[in-house]
Amino acid sequence: MKALEMYGKTIKEIDGFARQLDESIRLEAFKFLLDQELKQDSKSSGTAGVKSASEHGRELSAQELIRSCRVASLMDKALVLAYWLEEHQKKESFSSIDLKGAFTSAREPAPANSSDVVAKLEHAGKVMKAEKAVKAQNYRLTTTGIQDVERWLSGEENAGSEK
Repeated sequence: MKALEMYGKTIKEIDGFARQLDESIRLEAFKFLLDQELKQDSKSSGTAGVKSASEHGRELSAQELIRSCRVASLMDKALVLAYWLEEHQKKESFSSIDLKGAFTSAREPAPANSSDVVAKLEHAGKVMKAEKAVKAQNYRLTTTGIQDVERWLSGEENAGSEK
């Protein structure tokens, strides 16, 4: 029972508070408070729910990350995949070719012109230029781009910003 080890103290505190309430609302109040507490825990640990795949010895796939973010537009998927490249594939920077490969890994339709997608993300302030490798320009996520993806992961925003 890992849940009791992790949340036992919190559950007992919430239960003690809920017992003081009217019997007709105790269960709903308990559920609500527990849900709020768990949301706070996942916010403080970043993308706790998403990282559980790696806790089980498996890497999070690009498609799983897109589904977790619940994004639909090409630009939002591109931002999520850029995040996947940096955070889950441990790339310090990525090129438009890397991003196109990430679309393929996610089994998503790749953009016809991935350089154009990266340029639009750069114009929106979601990515910035990094070093230039051989002939390809590399990019990195900006804080704004990272915050957008983490907000989607935490469920604060249901869908992406750009449709």
